[in-house]
Amino acid sequence: MDLSHPAYDLFGRSTARILQRLAAVNDGLTGRRLSQLAGVSLSSTQRILARLENVGLIETQPVGRAVIYSVNRNHLLWTVIDSAFDVTRKVEELVTEIVQNYSDVEMTVALYGSFARGEAGPDSDLDIVVIWLSGMDENTQSAVLGELSEQLFRATGNSVEIIDLPLPDLQRMATENDPLVASWKREAKTLTQGPDLRELLKLVAA
Repeated sequence: MDLSHPAYDLFGRSTARILQRLAAVNDGLTGRRLSQLAGVSLSSTQRILARLENVGLIETQPVGRAVIYSVNRNHLLWTVIDSAFDVTRKVEELVTEIVQNYSDVEMTVALYGSFARGEAGPDSDLDIVVIWLSGMDENTQSAVLGELSEQLFRATGNSVEIIDLPLPDLQRMATENDPLVASWKREAKTLTQGPDLRELLKLVAA
């Protein structure tokens, strides 16, 4: 799935961009202005709007010689469509939900890489780092990692790459200026209630 623009996979790039632009405004847009904002040719915009209006997803209102187009948020399908524009939050919520099932485990879990930067494409992996903050038996570690990998793959269809390491290894990587550490400092997004990964990196490097 295109993790940065998942609606492209469902509706096609042009239709998704038009729907997303319309969803971002309350008062609607003219077809010409929508074409400019969405980066879609005027002829394609008009064709797409006609199709969406035909199924009831778009409403029109004449204003002088112009026609204003707006999203019909009461349409039965709109909730489903709108959720396709909010996949980033849903992925983060899923990671948080999985980790909360292991509330007795002291760990920091963060997303990084192209997804965290908002640059993930259809073939991008979901990159996750797990830092074990205290000693943990292998069965529990395997359960956490397995659940993260399986559920995220089923939810997105994208490969899941997980780096997991104990705190001393994180300290060693920070001391050795490992390139991954620089990446985590720039873009890591911690999704657990425990220590933030960037704060951990400051502590272990001190």
